[in-house]
Amino acid sequence: MSCLIALSAMSGVARVVVVDSISGYPLPRASVFDRNNNPVGVTDNKGSLPYISAKKFPITISYIGYGDKRVDELLSDTIYMQEEFFELPEFTLEKKNRSILHMLGYVREYSSLTTYTDTVFLFREKMVDFMVSRDNKRIKGWTVPRVLSSRSYYQFANNEKLDSVSDESNLHFSWSDWVGLPPDMNLDLNRLARKQFTDTIWGRYSAAEIWNKDGDRVTVQANLLADTISRRWIPSLWPFFNRSADLERFVDFDRINATFEFNNVTDGTLTPENLDYFDFEIESAGRGHGMFRFNRYNQQFFVSTRAEVFILDKEYITAKEASKWEKYKFNREEVEIFHPAEIPDVSEDIRMLMERVDNLDKGQVRLELAPDQKLVGADISRKNFTLGRRALLLLKQLTGISAYKSRKRLKNQWKKFRNDWKNRDRKEEPPNSGNILIE
Repeated sequence: MSCLIALSAMSGVARVVVVDSISGYPLPRASVFDRNNNPVGVTDNKGSLPYISAKKFPITISYIGYGDKRVDELLSDTIYMQEEFFELPEFTLEKKNRSILHMLGYVREYSSLTTYTDTVFLFREKMVDFMVSRDNKRIKGWTVPRVLSSRSYYQFANNEKLDSVSDESNLHFSWSDWVGLPPDMNLDLNRLARKQFTDTIWGRYSAAEIWNKDGDRVTVQANLLADTISRRWIPSLWPFFNRSADLERFVDFDRINATFEFNNVTDGTLTPENLDYFDFEIESAGRGHGMFRFNRYNQQFFVSTRAEVFILDKEYITAKEASKWEKYKFNREEVEIFHPAEIPDVSEDIRMLMERVDNLDKGQVRLELAPDQKLVGADISRKNFTLGRRALLLLKQLTGISAYKSRKRLKNQWKKFRNDWKNRDRKEEPPNSGNILIE
């Protein structure tokens, strides 16, 4: 078997399939990362791995709901992924005269921003909350996650295999803040009466929704690109599907999949009160704006986010309590991050990234960073800074002349800086398509 794989790999047609370890069903669109944790592609609709050169091994295969699989070399034509089951604690909700639902959650996300030459990888964990208000007009609430605290771990890499790490970045490219609680969904009463069932709603070319019921537990898997009906699960993304929106020219989705798990479903409606867990994967070309000067002027970039959201606590509260929650200003450095007991450990690559970031000496890094003289301003010799010049400067400040000149100078410097980047990009050869880091 290994000979066959070697021969097919030499011809560039390696047929290695990623499947579920129990059912043997192929796992389409599983994410594949190289030895440096950079995305190198995804499995196709039949679960087959893309072609991966030997120098990128060992690779890591990741699929929502399954434990990460590390593959040192291809010795078989099948890679088995083991599903992870989360037994979250049950919640007892007493509504009484409290009409507003407050929910606390833990988020673990993996995001990447890639161009033809560079990659920014982000691992982040967050504490978030949600507020669901239906009957109270004074409390609007929110169904997208509000961040209470977060820890970020960035890795910046280029095509020369040079990299650096940090716990912060001025590039906001993650999709995780756009995906929140789904709206109420009706469940057919005939299906509700059945203890178990599986149902599939088909889009034009593939399954749009897969519903599974086991007792009072319901799981829904949705593919938002298979049919417009599935977009109801993530309504916050609707503006990006609006053909009249200006955002359309910046975003082209390649994948939007989500899974929602509900518990204690006893009537015909799926609501946030029953939601225990959800996850999602989003892949796109663009991110809603041009993100000017990510390494090169007007360079195309690709974004990938996969995240898991665990609901830690649910509580009905009064309008007065909800108002305090809504207005309270959290110090993100002080709010502790709580890990669900059932969540699996991070992979070895992520653990090493976290250690590198935690061991950074940020003070030393700043000392070694040479300032950009264009941003420092002109050097003014103290011998020419006479009393008359001080008086003149004071008058200019009072009249606003200094502020006007400062804005004009900054505008000219920015224009020159932008033109320099344009000219540099025109001189460079277009990148080889073989260097594209994700599909």
